[in-house]
Formats: sequence, structure tokens, C-alpha cells
Amino acid sequence: MTDFLDRKTFEDCMRQVFNRLDRQQEMLASMQEDKKEKPPLTEMLEDDTMDNQDVCMLLHVSKRTLQRYRSDGLLPYRMHRHKTYYRKSDVEMFITTHMKEILRDRTPGKTDAAGKNSKKGKTNQKK
Repeated sequence: MTDFLDRKTFEDCMRQVFNRLDRQQEMLASMQEDKKEKPPLTEMLEDDTMDNQDVCMLLHVSKRTLQRYRSDGLLPYRMHRHKTYYRKSDVEMFITTHMKEILRDRTPGKTDAAGKNSKKGKTNQKK
């Protein structure tokens, strides 16, 4: 069984398709205008930001520790093309507010949650 569209139905469908294409073309044109007005992101990144390696070296922490700071919401960050960037002002704020706590937790003889001395470096040995 073959169904054919009548002329009016076909013209209505085509009109809808062309209207959608026109709207998409207008949206693309406005996006390109916005792109021309904004300064390139790479220039903004060079002046005021640090990447993972910079922050790891500054804080003397591993990439995983830095990830934990991000996950815990302690250190704000931005992603651009699958790369993580931090504002210098955010890193400075993080240092002033959180580094005392972090350094205190790293000191030898630290106590755990139960108030017992931690046994870093010792393993369970048979007696």
C-alpha cells in the first residue's frame, strides 16, 4: 500500500523544515557574533590562572589530593577543554583558610578520631 502526500501537506511540511533551518541559521550567526565580541579564553587563562601542575607544586600535594580538595568544594576550579584551571585568587584564599588545618593534620604524632596516637610506618608483625 503506497501513500502519497498531497501537495498542500507536502508544502506545509517543507515550510516547517525551512522555518527550523532559518531559526538554526540565526542562532549560529548570533553565536559567532558573541564569539567575536569576547576576548580569547586562552589570553584570560594565561594571566590569572594556574593549572593542576602549578597548584600541586605550590601546595606540595599530589594530583589526587588536589582532586579531593575540588570534590570537597574547598578549592574552586574551572574546566576548559578537559583541563582544570584555578584562579590565583582562589588558590591564595584556599591557602589562607585551609593550609593551617592541612599542615596540622600532617604533623608527626597526630592523633586519630579516637584520640590514639597514629602508628605511621609500623606494620602488623607476628610476635
